[in-house]
Amino acid sequence: MPYNVIFLDGKNQETVKFSKDKKPIFKGCEKCREIRRHVIEPVAVFYNEEKGLTKEDIENAHTCIFHCEKENKIWIENFEEYKEYRKRLEKAIENGEEFNEKNPAKWNKKLVKAFWERIRAYRFAVDYYD
Repeated sequence: MPYNVIFLDGKNQETVKFSKDKKPIFKGCEKCREIRRHVIEPVAVFYNEEKGLTKEDIENAHTCIFHCEKENKIWIENFEEYKEYRKRLEKAIENGEEFNEKNPAKWNKKLVKAFWERIRAYRFAVDYYD
């Protein structure tokens, strides 16, 4: 299933239809607040492109793209194959064995691109402040 991401940064017009006041929704990352990060990132909402963005997607999202879980079917397109690889890796680590198998993960390119765009935006906010 193809997944995409939007950010609840108070600018995304896709969120207006889910807002009571008909304005774009802003929601800050709970984990960023918890660890008292200098820059509170907007919540990242991952949604299935075939189904479209839903109110439940927005309500269930609580973390930014940096703090969200990434070892799942949303981020890894061949997740079942990756899980098997991960089991073999953990078993080798547990037994103290050498493990040279290549990681088979096929990452969702849209999400990886969005992740790096947020990294660049964060770096700009931290490096170039008034």
